[in-house]
Amino acid sequence: MLVFLKKLKSRYGKQVIISIGLILYLGVVSAQTNKKLPYLYIEKLQKADEYYSLMNYKQAIDLYQSVLEKSGEDTAIIYKIANSYRLLNDNKNAEEWYRRGIINNENTVNPIHKLNFAQVLTINGKYEEALYWFKEYYKTSSISDLRAKEAIRSIENISSFYYDTTFYVTYPVNINTLYSEFGPCYYKDGIIFLSDRNSAQSGFLSWFFSSVDSVGNFSKPVKFNKSLKTGYNEGPVTFYDDYKKMIFSQNLVPEKFDKKQINDIPVQLFSAFLDADDQWQDKQILPFINKGYSYAQPSVSDDGETLYFSSNMPGGYGGADLYASKFENGTWSSPVNLGNKINTPGNEMFPFIFKDTILYFSSNGHGGLGGLDIFKINLKDTDKLTNLGVPMNSPNDDFGIVLDKDGLSGYLASNRPNGIGSDDIYGFKIVRLTLTIKIIDGATALPVSNAEIYTVDSINGKRIGITDQEGSCTLIVPVCKLYQIRIKRENYETKVYTFESLKQAQKTLAVISLKTKSAPKEENIILTDENNKTIDNPKNVIYKVQICASRVPASTKELKQKYKGDLQIYNFYEDQWYKYAIGEYATYTEAKACLFSCNVYDAFIIAYINNKKVHITIAKANTKETNVQSPINRTDLLNR
Repeated sequence: MLVFLKKLKSRYGKQVIISIGLILYLGVVSAQTNKKLPYLYIEKLQKADEYYSLMNYKQAIDLYQSVLEKSGEDTAIIYKIANSYRLLNDNKNAEEWYRRGIINNENTVNPIHKLNFAQVLTINGKYEEALYWFKEYYKTSSISDLRAKEAIRSIENISSFYYDTTFYVTYPVNINTLYSEFGPCYYKDGIIFLSDRNSAQSGFLSWFFSSVDSVGNFSKPVKFNKSLKTGYNEGPVTFYDDYKKMIFSQNLVPEKFDKKQINDIPVQLFSAFLDADDQWQDKQILPFINKGYSYAQPSVSDDGETLYFSSNMPGGYGGADLYASKFENGTWSSPVNLGNKINTPGNEMFPFIFKDTILYFSSNGHGGLGGLDIFKINLKDTDKLTNLGVPMNSPNDDFGIVLDKDGLSGYLASNRPNGIGSDDIYGFKIVRLTLTIKIIDGATALPVSNAEIYTVDSINGKRIGITDQEGSCTLIVPVCKLYQIRIKRENYETKVYTFESLKQAQKTLAVISLKTKSAPKEENIILTDENNKTIDNPKNVIYKVQICASRVPASTKELKQKYKGDLQIYNFYEDQWYKYAIGEYATYTEAKACLFSCNVYDAFIIAYINNKKVHITIAKANTKETNVQSPINRTDLLNR
């Protein structure tokens, strides 16, 4: 299904309020069974399909499961249950049901199920297994799907999304409830946002306003501008011309319709202006709207001349695409698609234009950590698309970002774990400063040009600058108590330089001298386990190929059915699971060879350093596929 706009904790769970008139769930066939069912169960199946078509997934699941108990293993029903859980954002159960549908059916399964399964696995943080299924989908799909290609690239370079984690601080705000809050928009001394908190029975979204004090605390939210409401779904809003004009999205409801079909009614874009009495007047639908399609999530440039929004109108690249419209001759022009550097076969949503040049948006088509990720791109140079990385993004859905006028703080929405409700609003701050360094020769005091500056990072060692002919370089660094850089230059000793107590308002110039190179010094690498605890003196990296896990010990018969190869199956207890694996390998290459030859479709690789479980990318970065019994030299890692 094409999800243009988040709408959670409603009577239908996760669903659209931008509809295309029918459900676009590709590859899901009607849940018909070849077995003869009693009439009662045929009725249940028909009712389940009806609930499914109305996006009432919770009730559909109950009925599908009841039918499944009678019909036995019916993959069509299983996939509809899996898809329902996915659209309800219950990715744990979605994973279980996709796995149930795919097991023993890998050669006949529709490729779209492989894609959905891979996406669910990514959200659940099972990147290695997700990588396998993305590749399987890419091989078997009849179309060259950019989503899978980008997802493969992202997972293979997953550590890149952790580069700039120290540049941002995110925190939940105090207006979140057990319901859904998202779509923040700056308005005067506070924000307007969407929530279904006061409509638990109907599930409809409404606008709320909350002012924000000087320390970031929100007042009690109140309904915003009841005169513009329809009684059904409201959508995101944008203001311009000093808050005197607004463009917003909401259901365009015909005079006569079946209320059960409200979620099939598209949302459209409307405009209004503030009159002398501070009342919103002259509500009008935008002139380019085709009422058969959906238009939502508007954002207007500072000069009020360009409107950006998301739509499923024909002629796009995928589900939801981003478009721009110009205000010319007193009206909004026909929209122009923003092109394939931005739009993908997936969904691009929630655009936010900053300083008329930088476009922020959410996408599940460009690869990333999982679900919707937030990206930014300079519209004057669309060759460079940036994923904001952790902590702005998570394995779940992250969307609806807005920035303040300085671009140093703002808000976004996410359904990441440990939130209060379905979708929650998070504040964020960009904590960084400009730091100028000058590097000189320790003996002559002359400037050293072409000296490379790296972050001191056990995984990446990212290069962040290089000195000019004057030996100078300007860095953008995080505000923190301790910050280290590594300086490398041919014929000079590599040097680690530490800055202490870097403060926001500080202007720092550091003069750093380098010594002529002598015998290199070996340095120990700093490693962390999956709980971010330091691993001291890493000497032993082990890869295992896990073939199954269960809450209770598996029987010998079950294990023989699972794996029929020659390698011995051994078990271990970890994370409250009985786990079963084949082989222990010193290199990822050996483990991977075992993985693809064992014929266990859901097997995957796990890694340990000093008997502590670590993310697979950390192990791969540090074994370098050679001599894993030796301590890893961090300088060697930087030279990779």
